[in-house]
Amino acid sequence: MARASRQVRRVQGADQRALSAGELLGGLLAALAAWRFGYSGALAGALVYCWALIALTFIDFDTQLLPDDITLPLLWLGLALNVFGLYTDLRSAVLGAISGISCSGGVLALPPGRGKEGMGYGDFKLLAASAPGPDGRCCPS
Repeated sequence: MARASRQVRRVQGADQRALSAGELLGGLLAALAAWRFGYSGALAGALVYCWALIALTFIDFDTQLLPDDITLPLLWLGLALNVFGLYTDLRSAVLGAISGISCSGGVLALPPGRGKEGMGYGDFKLLAASAPGPDGRCCPS
């Protein structure tokens, strides 16, 4: 029983360190985004994007999965914000999302090297959410 208790404390300690690292990273990225965009609608979108990427990083590290509950809203939010030309024009944002899906779809055509898939469909959706448009700018840039 004591051994199981030590194991639980060790896992809780690791979770606490990951949570602290995520909070520190979130604060640093928020400060960087505020410096880059000033206090505007672009800052709000950049904060959501940065914080979602932090959450996806820790989820992917633990589970090797990128949940649709985060990746799809991130993609749609990026497209919706660009309707107003917040980061780039809508045409570039849509073409960037299409190119992100298309490029990652090409990766699926390659034969697997280790008998295991290297990228899943969550990766494709995340790449589409952050793909640069035809003019080379990323959303958010």
